[in-house]
Amino acid sequence: VYNGWMINFAKELRSKGYMPGFIGNTDSSMNFNFDRHYSHFFEAGNNAICGATQPKINGEPAEWRPYAPSAVEVFDIQLWQTEEDKYKDINFAYIYACDDDTLNKMWKYSEKGE
Repeated sequence: VYNGWMINFAKELRSKGYMPGFIGNTDSSMNFNFDRHYSHFFEAGNNAICGATQPKINGEPAEWRPYAPSAVEVFDIQLWQTEEDKYKDINFAYIYACDDDTLNKMWKYSEKGE
């Protein structure tokens, strides 16, 4: 994924009435690609819901401290995938939102299909 693709993907989703979003490994020491290209996307004046997958912690975060791409502040990260788990044969992730407004946006868009 590179910033040009992110820009076009976000424009296409917006043209259909949806809020774009990206979730990726925001620890640049592990995956510099997402950090760099999301930063370029953001610096080009684009916005989207941004989800971080680092750092991994157990349980609900006591304070909002996900790793953020270099051009983005911690408070610009709306979703944080803190850990992964498994129930029977189903793998799933714990994803927390920074505030209720982020969740309200997601529920608003999920109702479009009804």
